[in-house]
Amino acid sequence: MINNLVIGGRVYNEEHKFLKQWLEKYSKLTNKLVIIDDGSTDNSVSICSKYTSNIYQTNHLFKDETPKLNSLLWEYCTKIANNNDFILIIDNDELMTDTSLEHFEEELYNCIKLEGDALSWVKYDMWNSTQYREDPPLWNAHHRLWTWCVKYRKYYTYYWDNIKIHSILIPVNSFYSNYPTKLQIQHMAYSTQELRLKHREFYNNLDKNGEWDSIKKYNSILDENPTLKDFKDNFEE
Repeated sequence: MINNLVIGGRVYNEEHKFLKQWLEKYSKLTNKLVIIDDGSTDNSVSICSKYTSNIYQTNHLFKDETPKLNSLLWEYCTKIANNNDFILIIDNDELMTDTSLEHFEEELYNCIKLEGDALSWVKYDMWNSTQYREDPPLWNAHHRLWTWCVKYRKYYTYYWDNIKIHSILIPVNSFYSNYPTKLQIQHMAYSTQELRLKHREFYNNLDKNGEWDSIKKYNSILDENPTLKDFKDNFEE
């Protein structure tokens, strides 16, 4: 277990999605898990309670007040974080590969050794269990580094974006020196046709005018012939 790591996640009716995998994976890194449940009506809370007692309740903030939800999750994480601990905020459909989990502590140590205050890695939009989507410029998440794990400064004033959806999970001013790692995240939100249909409906209802992202990208979720590539593990020979 990594003593200087707190991991936080947002939950809403995730019982039949990736919640159990999320909990199994990230509980291997730390016993400091923090969950915000945003009004689930299924067994999500019961499942989470098997892994942590740090569970907090909100009521449907995700659809209208995402930044508030994110800031609350950060606040709850800081309740059990010590100064200079690292806080990792990650959604329950974003799963670190098994080999990345094995190397996480090493990468965190390297970050601290080099006086970094954040870790970044590559995220892949998985279209099935073994392939990710590669259709630039709309589907190219893996072409950049993503940062969700940052050093907590107890007496620092943090600020949040005001984006209704696609809001970043961490404070906008939470790091200065970013350490790039070989770690990999598989984003499973679009990994089945059922999930793709649900996401397309979700965006159509919540952002039908394309205020927060491209309508073209929303429509492309249901492309019949997306370009897919085989996922390759960074840590395997």
